[in-house]
Amino acid sequence: MRTSLRNLRLGKNFPCWGRAPPVNFPTFRSGPRWAALAVLIIALAPAAPAGAGGLQDELLENKYRWGDYAVYGGWHEPAGEQFHVHASAAYPFGAKVRLRWGNWMRVEADVSYYQRGGDPRPYDLANIPGFDGLTVAATLQATTASWKGVRPYAGGGPVFVSLTNEFGLIILGIPPDTAGRFQVGRWNENDVGVQAVAGLDIQINQRFFPFVEYRHLFGEVTTDVIRVGAFGYSPDEVTYDDGRPVPGSYDWSGPVWMLGLKIRF
Repeated sequence: MRTSLRNLRLGKNFPCWGRAPPVNFPTFRSGPRWAALAVLIIALAPAAPAGAGGLQDELLENKYRWGDYAVYGGWHEPAGEQFHVHASAAYPFGAKVRLRWGNWMRVEADVSYYQRGGDPRPYDLANIPGFDGLTVAATLQATTASWKGVRPYAGGGPVFVSLTNEFGLIILGIPPDTAGRFQVGRWNENDVGVQAVAGLDIQINQRFFPFVEYRHLFGEVTTDVIRVGAFGYSPDEVTYDDGRPVPGSYDWSGPVWMLGLKIRF
């Protein structure tokens, strides 16, 4: 399957709050990726060894019965070509809540926002092409007993994304040497995909512990309409500002590295 913090104007960066674009549900046409996801979850999901809880883990979980919440920042590089036209990476930040489900299972809800980073092409400040993403995810995780204060976990689940992308383009229907031929186009799409996660919780005292986490996103959206002001164009009616064709889809799959702080409650 294929998917700056310049301002936070809701109508621009989070268009899904002003209208409701169709949600694209994932299809299973990328067999190798789904197989890789399954292998990742099976290989990394820790089994719960009998009697391996440890007295310290048991005491802490009796004291903080519900789970933990967290804040984090990270680094993400989507696979989509349209992202890399004007960006090198995205930088997500967000918050999540994880609830205990028995001794070894956890259920987590996660919300994050990410913006593009880097801008290899010069644009004036009023027209810098931007990229914004909002993700809402839920994962089922398995964990083990801690070892020297380090506790691994792994799992997976669905993820909803709302994406807005801008990029420089050329409108093919306008004659050359015409000022209006070069524009900044944009599209916005919603999608539902999946993610796999694996991480380490590092205990520093009874309640607070930093964590490092790797997650991999899987998803793709179809970009049928590219907006330039009030006008809409199909991908075959425009090119990138360097003359390359604009694809009709955007692959938002890719790795995410995260570092944050969890607090038991």
